[in-house]
Amino acid sequence: MSVRAQRLIVWVAGLALMAVTARLGFWQIDRAAQKTALHELVLKQSSSSVPDLSTFVATKRAVTSSTWERDFHRPGVAIGQWLPEQTVLLDNRQMDGKPGFFVLTPFVLQGALDASGKPLAIVVQRGWMPRDFLQRDRVPDIATPSGIQRVPVRIAPPPARLLELGSADTPAAAIPSRIRQNLDLTQFAKSISDSAPVLSLVTGASLLQTAPAEPPIADGLKRDWPQAASGVAKHHGYAFQWFGLCVLTGLLLLWFQVIAPRRSKKNT
Repeated sequence: MSVRAQRLIVWVAGLALMAVTARLGFWQIDRAAQKTALHELVLKQSSSSVPDLSTFVATKRAVTSSTWERDFHRPGVAIGQWLPEQTVLLDNRQMDGKPGFFVLTPFVLQGALDASGKPLAIVVQRGWMPRDFLQRDRVPDIATPSGIQRVPVRIAPPPARLLELGSADTPAAAIPSRIRQNLDLTQFAKSISDSAPVLSLVTGASLLQTAPAEPPIADGLKRDWPQAASGVAKHHGYAFQWFGLCVLTGLLLLWFQVIAPRRSKKNT
């Protein structure tokens, strides 16, 4: 292969590498802009409270989360009663770097009805509690008051899923313990319908309890939920790396393909 052909191949490879790294840099800038817009939307939603949560949930009782997306993070006060017998503990959940359980309990909203006139309930992520390391499968006692409660909450997606072994389609009724790795709200709604056919459960969203309920009760749960962050610094860092690699490639091309050959000619 001639020297000219070799130089052409180096130019093509170098320019291609510059194009790819520049494109990746602009892609990271675009991702940062998307994250910024999403963070601004979250902040906007967090400052827009829901005055009548029962009526609001009753009008948005769709089975998919997409109907709720623009209302996630909105605060409000849920008024109604707990269903303590349906409490579920999500295992392997962390708060402040410690493993434990997220406590989830359905909450029957006062005055909220579904399309068929059944009382409407929604799962409330009440808080976090530590695990008993000496007896891993022990279900701890959780204080749950009866009667009407006023619970400060914010609208949230369904409980986050973790990787689990086995089938994710195992019916809730087939699981003997209230301790679960994940909770599918559609399956959970079916199990509640079997045990309490007069109730209907929202499956497209949940509520995140943000403060003790009224009347107050010592439930021992922590509610230091993570605050929404934009995460744009990471994308800006990646963009800097890609643009830096692009500039470095250009400088190396310039040196080895233009400057160095000219200097060698002059020396000869």
